Amino acid sequence: MDQESLAQIQQIVGASTESLRAEIADSKRHTGVLSEALRHELQLVAEGFQMHLDRRHADDRAHLDEQFREVVRSFSFITVRYKNESNGSNNESAPLRNTSACQRSNSPNFCF
Repeated sequence: MDQESLAQIQQIVGASTESLRAEIADSKRHTGVLSEALRHELQLVAEGFQMHLDRRHADDRAHLDEQFREVVRSFSFITVRYKNESNGSNNESAPLRNTSACQRSNSPNFCF
């Protein structure tokens, strides 16, 4: 192999190396852009899911609060009825006021 052939081979390898380095650098930039876009989209999904959880928590809390109020009304009704019965009173007007709240309830489990 003479010097001229060796110089041509080195020139070809050098050009290929520079081309490959440019392509690698371009791929790195492109990968960075894609990962940043994916990170942004993932952040949007996480925020949407958190909003869903917050709304669901508020709905569940409101439902449980209403159920608790119904239980309190039922216990109040039972307490008034028990006091009336233990006192020998025949005045049923106080328990009837509480009965209407019980009758409005969608859940018959809380009406005793």
